[in-house]
Amino acid sequence: MSRDPSKYYFARLRPDKERRLFAGTQLLHEWLLKQLELGLYRNQDLALTAAEIARYLVDHGLPSIARKLRLLAEAAETGGDGRLTAFMLFSELLLFCRRMQTVSGLNGMEREDLLSFCGVPFYKRDLPANRVLRDRWLYMGKVVEQEEQLNISRHWFYGLQSQRKALVINFQAGKQQEALTYKRGFCYESPATFYPSNTPFRVAGIDASSASQQWNMPPVALSVADALDDFAKMLVLNPFLRSTFYLLESPQLVRLRDVCYLRSGNRGLIPISNDARQLPAIYGLGGLPNVCFAAEYCDRQYHVIAIIAGERFIPIGRMA
Repeated sequence: MSRDPSKYYFARLRPDKERRLFAGTQLLHEWLLKQLELGLYRNQDLALTAAEIARYLVDHGLPSIARKLRLLAEAAETGGDGRLTAFMLFSELLLFCRRMQTVSGLNGMEREDLLSFCGVPFYKRDLPANRVLRDRWLYMGKVVEQEEQLNISRHWFYGLQSQRKALVINFQAGKQQEALTYKRGFCYESPATFYPSNTPFRVAGIDASSASQQWNMPPVALSVADALDDFAKMLVLNPFLRSTFYLLESPQLVRLRDVCYLRSGNRGLIPISNDARQLPAIYGLGGLPNVCFAAEYCDRQYHVIAIIAGERFIPIGRMA
């Protein structure tokens, strides 16, 4: 079902902002189709034209799309594995344009996921009160990722009563120190307000003043194969979902050269992205009884942030 230009589809956007959003999407779609004609890896003006489109997208309220477009051009020029990254980003952006064209057939949560993918902010003051969940949130740790001049920290929590996962994202520019200070392996008795999404993980925050070191509820873990099945189901709900968090029971590891992999039954091996100095501890504890890995799944690989062995909490990962 095609979009009707005379109607408005995003309840929290002003009409003029929504029009600019669609105008930016249209220009992006035309540019992507042009690259299909020219050849993504043969266009010598790729970086120049991508930079021009990216500036236009920022002006039209699509900052995250602009960032992905710059990364696409950079990856395409790198060659080798960069070309695979460029192709995946290209496919993702083309899917986004097609979803925007058929926005009239999407439900409210699917439209919110589109806005999140664009980088349209959802201010905490506007979050609905019916999306609050109080729990004892076990802090598993964080993964830090650098994207251009921005440091992105993803803090993962596990609700001991609800068995839900919660994600707190923090952004720092340049060498700015992160203000959030959660303690690994501690519980936080706190309400958490979830952002609207078809795959709701991200929360507005967890109260850092309510830390308690005592927790005795065993977390519910999945096998590596079941976790992949779960992620596939979530992609159906939100095709732009990039990362999530799992507790993996009795993980079996394989080490090939300097890379560790998690064995996923008959589905092959999934690489672990941790730094080389963290691999001995991960490899040494993997497969032992009563051991589970707390790991972020992102871009088809795992990053282990903690290991739970019986009642012991062992922090691992790129921790501050």
